[in-house]
Amino acid sequence: MSRKLHIAFLCGAVMLFIAGCGSGTTQYSETQYRIIDKDTMILIMAECYIAEGEIFYAPEDSDKQAVCAQLYSNIFHKHGITKEEYIANTDYYMKKKDESDIMMQNVMSKVEEKRRTLNEGE
Repeated sequence: MSRKLHIAFLCGAVMLFIAGCGSGTTQYSETQYRIIDKDTMILIMAECYIAEGEIFYAPEDSDKQAVCAQLYSNIFHKHGITKEEYIANTDYYMKKKDESDIMMQNVMSKVEEKRRTLNEGE
């Protein structure tokens, strides 16, 4: 899979899982929320990507929606943001094609760094 296709898939998957963790069909506008600085947003997105892996590999009989809600709640609480702020900021950054490509490369680097750290600890 090409890197750009992988990045597009990642963005789409994260947004779908976030939407699936909540209820309703609220529209978010980035002008309603503060813009999270790029470095923090990259860190948050990397944590969300890792959470998606945990949700994907959760046992078949687990309540994946509850797992999803808890994992994202923990991430958002840790960074002092709301789900709505995360969605609005993701929309804000992903609208900027060149910038979003670089951001997603940085997200994948953070995820890979975390994977290496975990593998070294084994």
